[in-house]
Amino acid sequence: MDDDVLKRISVLSKFITDEKKARIEKVLSFRTNYLTFVLEDIFQSQNASATIRTGEILGLSDVHVIEKKNKHTLNPDVTLGSSQWINLNKYKNAKFAIDRLKSDGYSIVATSLNPKSINLENLTINNKMAIFFGTELTGLSAEVLGAADLYVKIPMYGFTQSYNISVAVAIVMYSLLIRLRKSSIDYLLNEAEKSNLRLKYYRQVVKNYQFIENLINS
Repeated sequence: MDDDVLKRISVLSKFITDEKKARIEKVLSFRTNYLTFVLEDIFQSQNASATIRTGEILGLSDVHVIEKKNKHTLNPDVTLGSSQWINLNKYKNAKFAIDRLKSDGYSIVATSLNPKSINLENLTINNKMAIFFGTELTGLSAEVLGAADLYVKIPMYGFTQSYNISVAVAIVMYSLLIRLRKSSIDYLLNEAEKSNLRLKYYRQVVKNYQFIENLINS
């Protein structure tokens, strides 16, 4: 565990109430990076913002966004501050995102309505997974589909064959996380990962945290 991180946490903790620290610890106890999701070129800021809020509420520590043609912008009226409590990773193209996630041990899972797709309830949860979501109109790019280890779909029983992107993210991630929480899989953050996130949260809470931290080495 990084001694510098622990030192900064110790200093900043003096400026945070016990109640707020207890709240942070409770949230950290549920945080996971075993699952994450990736948005590819989502152009509607309201939908993209809603997914960030959903991810934070469900306990994800990280989400990922690919900005090839469309820049990802957050709508504060939709996120309601959730973006400050989750790590948002952005990429210029799909290859960078896929390569990084694979190097971090994730299986690449593409949401797609193709013959190879597994129904959501049948998707195994034995490995770390990054779930990719594309636009409602065109879906995921050929690049992502070609690099995917698995394909998953949400069963649909009506005439319309496309969920709203924010709804799709919520259904998939909630379903998988509920199963994880009932399993014996070690899916929660380890202590070092919690410490890094704890420092991020303390910095969100403490005003002028940079000035305070600079005093550590002065």
